[in-house]
Amino acid sequence: MFYQQAMEPTELLDTLALSSECFFVITAQLPKRQYRVAIYKYDKEYFLLLDPRLFQQITKTKTESHGDEDEVLPYIEEALEKNLYELVAEDYVKLDLLTLSHLATNSTVSIRFYEFY
Repeated sequence: MFYQQAMEPTELLDTLALSSECFFVITAQLPKRQYRVAIYKYDKEYFLLLDPRLFQQITKTKTESHGDEDEVLPYIEEALEKNLYELVAEDYVKLDLLTLSHLATNSTVSIRFYEFY
């Protein structure tokens, strides 16, 4: 089962410290480009997932606050198995979230956070 919620960048910063396994998608319309990332956190490692099918699947689950983890986890696992990811340092994730929190006043920032139980 997964639990999904919308968050602000600063809320996600606080939540990441408490979560050992989660997945989040950030989209933002910045002045000069669209920003879109999908990140899976497992223990202390962050995986920037590069599979565009994840974004399509997340669009399907956007209205659900709870759901079956089979709606999301198989897509994450497949991206990892096909090496469609990059390891990202936690400090870079935090830096992006801090930057987005400052840009949120001038741009539309959307964060979908998934926690698995």
